[in-house]
Amino acid sequence: HAITSVKLVIRSFNIATPDVTIETKEVIAAPKSEANGVKDFSSWTATIPLTATAENEIKVVAIDDRENEITVEQANKVVIRQADVKSAFPDEINQFVQLPQAIALDKNADRNRILVSDQEYDVIYSVNLDSGQRTTFIEIKNDDCSNQAEGLVLDATNNKLYAFCNIQPKTVLLEYNLISGELENSYATSSDTYVYGGALDRHNGRNQIVFATHIDHANVWEEENGGVYAFNLDTKTFSIISAKENQQIPLVENRHIVVNGDQYLLTSGAFMDDAESRKVISVDALTGSRNVLSSNAVGAGELFRGLLPDGRVAQILGLYVQPQFGRVLVSEVGGKLFSINLKTGDRTVFKQLSYAQTVVESLPATRDIDIDTINDVAYIDDNRRKAILIFDLETQEKVILSKSKNNF
Repeated sequence: HAITSVKLVIRSFNIATPDVTIETKEVIAAPKSEANGVKDFSSWTATIPLTATAENEIKVVAIDDRENEITVEQANKVVIRQADVKSAFPDEINQFVQLPQAIALDKNADRNRILVSDQEYDVIYSVNLDSGQRTTFIEIKNDDCSNQAEGLVLDATNNKLYAFCNIQPKTVLLEYNLISGELENSYATSSDTYVYGGALDRHNGRNQIVFATHIDHANVWEEENGGVYAFNLDTKTFSIISAKENQQIPLVENRHIVVNGDQYLLTSGAFMDDAESRKVISVDALTGSRNVLSSNAVGAGELFRGLLPDGRVAQILGLYVQPQFGRVLVSEVGGKLFSINLKTGDRTVFKQLSYAQTVVESLPATRDIDIDTINDVAYIDDNRRKAILIFDLETQEKVILSKSKNNF
């Protein structure tokens, strides 16, 4: 029978004593559409007041046109904690110390996690998407990599996880089993500079991981630096896509790369404090030619910043391309999430992700973004508060999935 109303029953209880109820309240949901006086509850919305410093259990109760009602005991539920942002969530076990340049969402084969490498402990954590709990998935051994893992690339088709290990004299690409976490192979690149981000490219018959070498802004034209490369997953060989030589557009301090058909999009100008150095660069996958998609001189709209109010550099780092919307989302340290038009390079602020709008300490250090396209939510890391945020792309609301204890 047709649903005629939806209500939410909110029970708040103390974090330490879940059997003790602080208060219970009800909220009536509003349908998103109505025709000829008939309300359509296939999609609805509600604003829920949360009790401070408490767990808030939210249950959804539907009522049909014959007054049949789901019992509160059997209703579907979620629990949201409202707490001081300084506190750890969900607990202090396996707290993040130094988040990396990349995260990897893994919802394949009934897995429900996001993979995050901690540079301090040389470990890759598995973070449960329901609870936020952190468990060790991979311990990076010194025999395999004497430095932290960067640029996680997930290949769910073949149950592989790739990470770049920036050891000298050459950066190494590590290949792990996505199920067991065991190291299966290690491939030495030709790069003697760092690699921070990679992407899986299976467009138009290609089967490769693409990445760019990280070149410091003080050595922009140093030989063999600042190129875009590929690792063929069939032949296990490396090749050059876009060499540094004869390029009029230098790729400086790149941190991430994404694939958009026969186009690669990369950030440039990460640690430079000059706002004019901020660029999103487009590289042709077939010819290697480069063009500036968006910068403060290319494309209209909101400008990239140089420095934040607290003196930190407003780097642009993480990217996620959404060709169905004609945009690429770009995260800027300081909390701005830009939407950049793939054709014009025009920039708008999709969301300001700060914890509060007026406090300098509220500005997050957002480095990477990954998106659950089924549920239309984004996962974004914040290295400042050592947290992973969940951001609803439709409502633009956010919650913390997992975080360490902080002092601010």
